[in-house]
Amino acid sequence: MSAYQVHPDTIDYIVSAAQLWRVTFYLRTTDPDVKELRETGRKDICQLYEGQPLSCVTFTDEAGAILTHQNARSVAARYREPVSPAAASYTFSRVNAPDISPVAVLKSIHCLIYQSCETDDWEETQAKRLLASIESAAIDRIAGYSDAQWGWTRDEDQERKAAIKARIKADVATA
Repeated sequence: MSAYQVHPDTIDYIVSAAQLWRVTFYLRTTDPDVKELRETGRKDICQLYEGQPLSCVTFTDEAGAILTHQNARSVAARYREPVSPAAASYTFSRVNAPDISPVAVLKSIHCLIYQSCETDDWEETQAKRLLASIESAAIDRIAGYSDAQWGWTRDEDQERKAAIKARIKADVATA
């Protein structure tokens, strides 16, 4: 497996989606990625807000820095190098809403997860939880998702298909 530092545009895209969709996250400054990030110069990763819900509408720089830093930690772990200071200088740059697609956001999230999971503590990181929240918001926005059946059975699928066939037959008859 390899790892690389993703482009800041990828982080901006993911955080812009989180901002647009009003994703909330709970900051825990004891998480390994956040704790280390604060120690490397990002004192603005708000200890005052420990355990409180933070909105990606407001805390875009913090969310992006958390994601960028975990990615840098992963690259460092993979190649046994020092952690890049990339996150210390991260500043959010919004992507316009019309350019945000739930499917493209999911693909970007999966890219970032793949590039950020090389640390032994990945499962306990704020970055992992934040990406999971944004991923959930993206899935909820995929066309047809909210209308899809919760669970699936063969009998219900047959009933659904029969109802569709009946509607088509009625539409043809009235045409």
